[in-house]
Amino acid sequence: MRSASPILLEQMGVRYELRLTKKRSLRRSLVSSPRTDEQGNFWALREINLRVEPGESVAVIGPNGAGKSTLLKTLAGIIIPDEGFAEVRGTIATLLQLSAGFEDELNAVENILLVGELLGIPAPRMRKRIPTILDFADIGSFADAELRTYSSGMRARLGFSVATSVNPDVLLLDEVLSTGDEPFKNKSSARIKEMARQAQAIVYVTHDLESAQELCTRAIELREGRIVADGPADSVIRAYARRMRNAK
Repeated sequence: MRSASPILLEQMGVRYELRLTKKRSLRRSLVSSPRTDEQGNFWALREINLRVEPGESVAVIGPNGAGKSTLLKTLAGIIIPDEGFAEVRGTIATLLQLSAGFEDELNAVENILLVGELLGIPAPRMRKRIPTILDFADIGSFADAELRTYSSGMRARLGFSVATSVNPDVLLLDEVLSTGDEPFKNKSSARIKEMARQAQAIVYVTHDLESAQELCTRAIELREGRIVADGPADSVIRAYARRMRNAK
């Protein structure tokens, strides 16, 4: 019987069929990759074993193309694994999903209620959270403006504020602190730490090693679709940063 860990992946893999790609140059470059099997399938992720316990905040680091975004989408249920086992227990909130739920022709309040509906949260309960969400997002008078008038930073702030207001069991973040000014980054960092203290599982995909080191207790490094390092955030991130510097 498997444990009740919020996130459990066992020998999990995700593949893409190269014959569906349109650009022959891309197909040729991938066919020669060690991530391509005998049938010509490109494995974005392979043999992923990961268990995340309540209260753990895990940074996912690695170079472009390592499989970080694919891993996050798999955890969010957007991508179904082609092999192995993947289970995420409890309610899930991701900045990616919530941003996708926004409608450009609606204002902030209307979008908050829409996202609440998508998450199955009753409108009266979501309405009570609106003042806190808007205060944290710090979008000022734009709360009454249509979302299409927002900058990317304002959209990110509103998305993060909504995602972290619904008290999810699992929070999935993708470069969430790369947009916004320093005060908002500080507020976001404090909220992520508080959520971790409340025994919620957090997975943070990022290229920002400094924020990963500050926010996360654990880190995994992905390389060519596989986990090559897993341990305390400080040691894993330092080793990765040192290797990247030496490779330049």
